[in-house]
Amino acid sequence: MPRPAGPPFDGNTADIVICSLDDVAFKLHRVILCIASEFFKDMLSLPQPSTDERGSSADLLEFDGLPSVRVSEQSDVLERLFRLCYPVDDPPLQTMGEVRSTLEAAMKYQMAEAIKITKRRLLALARNDPLRVYAVACCFNLEEEASVAAKEVLKQNAHEDYVDELEDISIGAYHRLLSYCERRGRVRDQYKFTIHRTSGRGTSVTSTPTLDAVALDTPDAALEPRAALDPFNDPEAEVTLVTADGVEFRVFKKILQFSSPVLYSTAKELLASDRTTVHVAEPSRILDILLRLCYPVLEPDIEDLHDISIALAAAEKYNMQRASQVLRAALASRRDTSSADSDPVVLYAMACRFDMRDLAVAAARRALRTEIMRSSVSELDTIGVSGGCLYRLLEYQRRCKSAIRSIFNGTDWIESDMLARLQDCCSLQVYHPTRNPCWYDEYMSCIGEQGWPKVEMVQDDLFLLTVLESAEKVQRMNYSSCSSCFDRRGTFLLISFSKCVAKAIEALEKKVTLKWTVPPQAQ
Repeated sequence: MPRPAGPPFDGNTADIVICSLDDVAFKLHRVILCIASEFFKDMLSLPQPSTDERGSSADLLEFDGLPSVRVSEQSDVLERLFRLCYPVDDPPLQTMGEVRSTLEAAMKYQMAEAIKITKRRLLALARNDPLRVYAVACCFNLEEEASVAAKEVLKQNAHEDYVDELEDISIGAYHRLLSYCERRGRVRDQYKFTIHRTSGRGTSVTSTPTLDAVALDTPDAALEPRAALDPFNDPEAEVTLVTADGVEFRVFKKILQFSSPVLYSTAKELLASDRTTVHVAEPSRILDILLRLCYPVLEPDIEDLHDISIALAAAEKYNMQRASQVLRAALASRRDTSSADSDPVVLYAMACRFDMRDLAVAAARRALRTEIMRSSVSELDTIGVSGGCLYRLLEYQRRCKSAIRSIFNGTDWIESDMLARLQDCCSLQVYHPTRNPCWYDEYMSCIGEQGWPKVEMVQDDLFLLTVLESAEKVQRMNYSSCSSCFDRRGTFLLISFSKCVAKAIEALEKKVTLKWTVPPQAQ
């Protein structure tokens, strides 16, 4: 039995009750609800059931003789929301959690004045929590508020901070904020944070997809229905699956039953009413892949990385176990490839999307020295992972970069045998017993200039030759004379030492672990 709310939502003049998820009954007035909320105005304008009808339905309840509507919000959220609608003092809305939950409810119930007040309060929090405000604004597609918060993030240099709300926004929304800060705010007037441009045959602007959605291609114009190719055009097949681009796939009920319990359940209900057509959200090329993985025919040759990702998301949605297994294997096979269509950042995002940790780690390592922020944001937007995934990739890159700085801070990382060879090389070491070879400082200085030296670079033949020539020139300018550092023995030692440096860089980077959180889809 619901318990009554406190004043002013317990009055005797109320004519409707809103019951919260935690069983608190708010006695309200229809006229106020209808003025404040387009949602309740539409709902309450519908013909209301009689008392007998309300009593016979579990969904239509009463409280103190008044019709009662149960909603999904907690009582604390509803109290703040209704106080924004009633002629009483507004709630303080002091914390981000209070603002966010109230704003979400206000938008859900289309309460214009409540939305305006909570948006104003959200902006007031930007000075203390700019990154959180940015994330919340992106969650609700509030472009103006996101823009204001982004300016404050830039001002406070807070773009590398972490907040929990990064897990709630898309990787594309976070990418756009980082790009804005990287350019120091010097962007075109058309630059947007909460929308993105889709690429393809016709570029268009659309809201950033939610995290539980995978963006699918849409046709440029409405197409006439057309039949799929063999074997999905058999007239004896009982079920017709119609794709987003109007292609009709005829599928046998038994095959659907064993390959996709979800689609079969839908089709079974329709077959009972003599309707055999099921509409799906996927385009024909994706459904063709899925069905060929279910039918006893040759498996499709899937080359496009995004097709694998979209097909896998659909296979898991429709509970197509074999298709999911094959598509996961196809995605995992990109682990060691460096083909042009396998951007390591995009591959990392896809691995996060499907909870494939080994693939994510491999892709993250491949992305170490790439310009992560140069990856296509429109591609990232379509995958359906959070900004937190991008944060962890960038943070992993920063930690790997920091880890190898130890090779420039002394010689403790050098193996004892190599260190002995270094200190025994220079002919001038009789005056300086711990002296390193004459080329040592020049070599370490040159790789240090790279900021984050690559394994391939530190042992490149042309690079080593340049180091030797430069170090020898410096020695001549200092009127020094070393008979061993630049002869054959000294040159071979430099080559051996460069391999030692490359090995140390790899070892130090491998010690850094990629932080991981399980995506919502996998929980």
